Amino acid sequence: MTRFYFHIRHGDQVERDLEGIEFPSVQAAEQEALKAAREMVAELVMQGQRLQDKIFEIDDEDGNRVLAVPFLSTVIDWAVLSGTPLRGYLLPEPGSAILAC
Repeated sequence: MTRFYFHIRHGDQVERDLEGIEFPSVQAAEQEALKAAREMVAELVMQGQRLQDKIFEIDDEDGNRVLAVPFLSTVIDWAVLSGTPLRGYLLPEPGSAILAC
C-alpha cells in the first residue's frame, strides 16, 4: 500500500494534505479523487463558487506528483458521457484524456 496526499489547489494557493490516505494503486487513488471532487463540486456549486481554479494535486509518499484532477473535469466527464453540452466550455473529444499528470 502506498500513501497518497490529496492537496487542493485554488489558483495559486495550495491547501496541503498532511495525513494522506493509503491505496493499493494510483488507479485506486484516482477513483477516490474523482469521488471526493464530485462531492466537493456539489458543495461549491451550491455556494455559487467557481470550479475552474480548483484542482486535486495528488502526490505519492515520496512527494512525486502522480495525478492532477481538475474539479471541473468531474462535470465535463458527466457531460461527455451523457452527451449534455455545457454552455461556454469546449468539451474534449470522446475517448480523449481529461486527467493529467
